[in-house]
Amino acid sequence: RKLIDGDDAPDWGCLLDWKNSQGATSLHAACQEGHAECAAMLIDAGASVDALDSEGGTPLLSACRYGRVRCVEVLIKEGASTKHFDSAHGATALHVASQSGFTACVEQLLASNADPSAIDGDGATALHIAAYQGHAKCVRLLLDAGASTAAKYCGKRPVTWARKAHSYECADMLEAAAAGADEEDDSTSEEEENDDNEGAEGNDGRETSASGESAPSLSTDAAAESPSPQPRGVKSMLDGMMGTLEAKGITG
Repeated sequence: RKLIDGDDAPDWGCLLDWKNSQGATSLHAACQEGHAECAAMLIDAGASVDALDSEGGTPLLSACRYGRVRCVEVLIKEGASTKHFDSAHGATALHVASQSGFTACVEQLLASNADPSAIDGDGATALHIAAYQGHAKCVRLLLDAGASTAAKYCGKRPVTWARKAHSYECADMLEAAAAGADEEDDSTSEEEENDDNEGAEGNDGRETSASGESAPSLSTDAAAESPSPQPRGVKSMLDGMMGTLEAKGITG
């Protein structure tokens, strides 16, 4: 706050949306680390709420990947888009939060008109992803928001992907939802009926089924790797910002 509001503070306009080598801004960094108050101050000072990093990720995607629900609340309040697709996976914030099972983030996004039927760059909905990952609470929230139980990814419905991953609580929930859904056409293919194989690791680093299909997952190590480049850390970002100030002759 002192840096932004101090009497001797320089014009920070050139730095609020300064980007590091991965294209991330200070708002991305604040949201990644869960600093909601800092995020709010940066936005109040003029930081772009939907700034894009080098792979099309917004601060909202950063917050959802790490389960920073307070940052999600701040960003949405300030008008962040819940419908943006990143360029790395064609994923929305809802896909990202569903991947890691961050229920509070999923709930906040759905309450803010995130589209539960949106498909990512591979054709998966958030429901496919949550079902495959075994996140039953997220599955329930998505179903309550109207997510389709009949949508198919690689020819298979969410319930089939849940079975393939042995996520039986999710599978039972999806079967019950499909039974009363008008959209369900009851046309389960022979492949779906017989395909209850456990996932295996594919050569391309993506999780695949035994038949070689890519599973509905943003990445196999999503808990450790972001779907978009993230800041290297607050210190390196501040060092870079100070370097920019010096280059502009603003500091001594």
